[in-house]
Amino acid sequence: YICNEIYLNASIDVLADNILDIESQYHIVQRVIDTSAQEDGWGKVSCRELLESYGIRTKLAQKKNKKASGIILMNKEFKTENLFVMEHCFRTHKELVNQIYKKNKRDLSVKLEEPEKKWDDCTDCTRYLLVENPRYHGVAVPYEPTGLFRREA
Repeated sequence: YICNEIYLNASIDVLADNILDIESQYHIVQRVIDTSAQEDGWGKVSCRELLESYGIRTKLAQKKNKKASGIILMNKEFKTENLFVMEHCFRTHKELVNQIYKKNKRDLSVKLEEPEKKWDDCTDCTRYLLVENPRYHGVAVPYEPTGLFRREA
């Protein structure tokens, strides 16, 4: 698995353009989106429906009773080096480094196997992807980030 991110505050059309730009660099097997993108509050249609109007079809993330298995999958894939987070995925790297695990309320010295709900947007999305277990066969084409994804020195 290769993790790429789009983490920006933008209009749906700018977001759609960025998604399509990144997708032109890869053979996309599946797009997974957080269930919050299906919620009302975006006007008369949801964020997910707006993205679909740009030709970007998504599958809602499986969240129910999948958190623990997703965390186990993430740990396994990182340990076996089957999961790679691109260098320019600054937010994902920041979340992985800053994530704090919950403590047992009865014994504060014991950490639980579940992260706190802080610094978790991108890591949640990575977990959703792993739970979906998409498969693809082929060779990935190297991608040099441009525009929003290039970090200026």
